[in-house]
Amino acid sequence: MIQEVSSASADAHGSRSDEILALVRPVLATQGFDGASMQQLARAAGMSAGNFYRYFPSKDAIIAALVERDLRELEEDFAQIRASADPRATFRSLIRRRVAEVPCEMAPMMLETEAAAMRRPEIGALLAHMDRAIERNLLALFRVLGAGPEVSDAVLLTRVRLIMMLVKGMMRRTVPEGAGAPTAADSAALAELVLQTIESIVQGVLGQVPAARSVVGVS
Repeated sequence: MIQEVSSASADAHGSRSDEILALVRPVLATQGFDGASMQQLARAAGMSAGNFYRYFPSKDAIIAALVERDLRELEEDFAQIRASADPRATFRSLIRRRVAEVPCEMAPMMLETEAAAMRRPEIGALLAHMDRAIERNLLALFRVLGAGPEVSDAVLLTRVRLIMMLVKGMMRRTVPEGAGAPTAADSAALAELVLQTIESIVQGVLGQVPAARSVVGVS
């Protein structure tokens, strides 16, 4: 009974932590990790500073929690793909969401997190762990989609890393409106090109001839 209560309490704490992260993320995207004070973040979460510190004792703890949450969401996405009746179609849907439907605060958050990783080895280790998890899941997915033993893991890994570069590059490009920001039309056109390129990579790995029209969802 005590264990059940403890587990429920931990789940409630984790759920509340996720709610707090969602509330403070826009502040971090606009102010930056160094620019936003803990007091500002507590106000954004609608909490007293003392209560806020109970969940996140430092900015590093916030960054680590954001990275861990992103990793958890990615693992859930890949689990959904594996459980799907049509893994390839589900994968296409996931890639489209990551490339063409990126929230405007994603780019500054990515850049802030990567900058923090340069200064803090523990954050860098978390990002590296996330990259390895994505690589591992994509390698397994290619096998599920039909990549045979004649295609080595080394060859697959180069394609996996290229897909990751394309997706990350597109996500970094999605910046808020303002000077130097790409227009919506430019971003949409680039997103479609990235999606077509990823589809061609997948088709190449599976030994298929790329179709005249991409099937990632491009009309």
